[in-house]
Amino acid sequence: MPKMIFSHNTKEQILKMFTKLLEIPINDNIDTYLRIPTVLGKSKIKNFKFLVDKLRKKLSSWKGNSLTYASRDTLINTVAREIPTYVMSSFTIPKSICKKMEGLAVIFWWGT
Repeated sequence: MPKMIFSHNTKEQILKMFTKLLEIPINDNIDTYLRIPTVLGKSKIKNFKFLVDKLRKKLSSWKGNSLTYASRDTLINTVAREIPTYVMSSFTIPKSICKKMEGLAVIFWWGT
């Protein structure tokens, strides 16, 4: 279902006019759109921490020790590296976030 987003500075009269004219509700709470944050805070590290958490969750769900190195390589290259790619098409991710994600991939690779 489509929804409209307006600036918080938009006058109430204009909001009502658009919703009535287009018959589309207003979305007051839009934190993400297509898995990308729509509003970023001052701390870029906090803004993109969800990428590290998502990768950590994904890697922990796999049984790395039971996989061959070729299988681990395939998983890391196809799935784990896909996670930040979409976000990176819109934002520059801090180096510290990239290093944390790389560190998680290395730990998964070596099975420690």
